[in-house]
Amino acid sequence: MRDERNPAVPVQVVATDHPRGSRIARHHHGAAQLIVLLRGAMRLELDDRVLTVPPGHAAFLPGGLPHAAAYSEHSAVQVAYLDPAALEGLPCETAVFPAGALPCALLARALERDPGAPLLPAEA
Repeated sequence: MRDERNPAVPVQVVATDHPRGSRIARHHHGAAQLIVLLRGAMRLELDDRVLTVPPGHAAFLPGGLPHAAAYSEHSAVQVAYLDPAALEGLPCETAVFPAGALPCALLARALERDPGAPLLPAEA
């Protein structure tokens, strides 16, 4: 998959809807991903396992990890792409966990910003 993100910006956030039955073919990103499923149903297919992400949960995927995604219901997601070169200490393991209020609020705030604008040091 072609990476359209700005390499000068270490954290970029997008929101997207996926229709019921849609599928994203196997691909990978250089950036790590924090994916929050706001509503719907998402399945992440990795080389060695399949992860089910329920609404209100998040998935973390390390950069470079091949994966596919499938949506069995109309689904809304917010995704933060995290540059591992700029953000030292990101996890190396894939995980699914309850999103909680903080990640949801941070992603919502980031979506209000100009997607190409880097965070100012006072906002980091």
